[in-house]
Amino acid sequence: MVNIKTLTLAVLATFSSLVAADPCQSDRLYCGNGLLAIGDYGAAIDEALVAADEPVDDDTRNNGLFLCANDGTGDISWDSTCEQCQDGGEEDDYC
Repeated sequence: MVNIKTLTLAVLATFSSLVAADPCQSDRLYCGNGLLAIGDYGAAIDEALVAADEPVDDDTRNNGLFLCANDGTGDISWDSTCEQCQDGGEEDDYC
């Protein structure tokens, strides 16, 4: 039989990890390193790079531009890779 305390802790840990990651803003471009700073986007960045047939390495992760989905889910897709990705502040990030 499952221990209720253990089950409760597991559920709380799952929800707290979901709350800890801030979703990106819809239709906004983000540098990969910016996405990593706002939440747990490591796996999503790698998936977006694989889907776009781009190299999955630290340089492409950090300097890639990723478009946040316009549906509020926080899903991303690869847009382009910059030589040096720049933080756009309240606006889109850029090359």
